[in-house]
Amino acid sequence: QEGISYFLYPTKLSSAYQYKLILKTEDLSITPKVDSIAVSAIDARDKEIEGGFFENMFSDLNPYPDFDYLDIIDRASWGADESLMVYGDDEEIAEEETSSDEQDFEDEYADELKTSKIITQDDDGNTYKWPIAYPESIQMIIVHHTAAGYEDLDSCSAAVNAIYYYHAVSRGWGDIGYNFLVCQNGDILEGRKGSLDALINNEPLPVGAHASGFNNGSAGIAMILNAEDSDPTLEALQSLMSLNQTVIDKYNIDLDTEAQMRGKSLERI
Repeated sequence: QEGISYFLYPTKLSSAYQYKLILKTEDLSITPKVDSIAVSAIDARDKEIEGGFFENMFSDLNPYPDFDYLDIIDRASWGADESLMVYGDDEEIAEEETSSDEQDFEDEYADELKTSKIITQDDDGNTYKWPIAYPESIQMIIVHHTAAGYEDLDSCSAAVNAIYYYHAVSRGWGDIGYNFLVCQNGDILEGRKGSLDALINNEPLPVGAHASGFNNGSAGIAMILNAEDSDPTLEALQSLMSLNQTVIDKYNIDLDTEAQMRGKSLERI
């Protein structure tokens, strides 16, 4: 068929549109294909348009807020128990042990694993179980799912507290492994201590524990859901896209190039 046309009339609540083509034929010797698709967008609002046409159109459609308007929930607001990060008076400070494989890895990629600063104690002089290390730059974004949706908990903050305890205590890391977490209701929560301040101040995000071998130099963002069982909501996807764009802008990540890390060429997200 040729010349098929459809008209879409968005409402004020629309933030995007989706078009789906189903290609099928009863003649199995023929492979159906689409030669071209054209989309014409017309702003028919009865008002004077200030600025360029497409600038206004995309501004109206864009559901992702700028960073200044991102309401990222900090650790204090979701109730992080900061005592889980430090050694108690009756705890012996553990000596760091490095296996031969880990040492070989650190030696091989020493230039890429450099840090700009490392914080070993909190403001009260307590020693962190997992020192907060800041890399020299952020090269890519790694998006995870938490592998559990925590649907039985009554709030997103409760879910992040559960993840925090699992990472800090059960796994013995001393903190949550992601820089940020995105809830199904669209809330964005600070994860690894210092992540929000670093983002605000254009400093590299603290090294997390989201991708073995690639934590230094990457931002770790987790979607709070089991992606094998359920899909992220529109609100969660919008928040993820906004946060991704903020990280891209803050750290001048060029999506047209690949990250060169640990001897590999990797997609930026």
